[in-house]
Amino acid sequence: MTETFRLNGYVATSLDALVSATGMNRPSLFAAFGNKHSMYLAALDHFRDTVRSRLQPELEAGRSLSEDMTAFYECAIEHYCEGNALGCLLLSTALSDAPNDSEVRDRLRQSVNEIEAAIGQRVKRALAKECDEESHHYLTKILLSQLIALSAQARMGIPEEQLRHSIRLVLSAILPSDGRTPCG
Repeated sequence: MTETFRLNGYVATSLDALVSATGMNRPSLFAAFGNKHSMYLAALDHFRDTVRSRLQPELEAGRSLSEDMTAFYECAIEHYCEGNALGCLLLSTALSDAPNDSEVRDRLRQSVNEIEAAIGQRVKRALAKECDEESHHYLTKILLSQLIALSAQARMGIPEEQLRHSIRLVLSAILPSDGRTPCG
């Protein structure tokens, strides 16, 4: 069900497609979820939890900031490029539904805030002595924007290896490995 919504979005996903994806009949789907909108919200929650369980350990591995962020993005790219539904259900698909659906918008905002907080904590652990709070904040925003850009590029069909190469270039520019700090 999650991959069906990820591929087609909410509006273009038919009940027949959900029946096919889940192997459940319509009455069973409605008994389990209530309606298509509830199914979509459940898919968003499931996708968020899956992505969190895959990406969070990369930020907590204890390597250098550059190594942890590289592993974090590589894991995200792998996730964004697997299967037929490219990109992120939240950062690509739900983004288009958010303006007209407050529940989707709230879930998207909550998910982005969680990702930003996790990246921010990792940045702060690495650079607490070298950078001030404002620098932590802006570096975190830059790193978050890269995740969103990768999702959009994956959704457009940019090959996985190109995404990996581009994020390595970006990270080498903003997280120097030569002992300099990114804040200046």
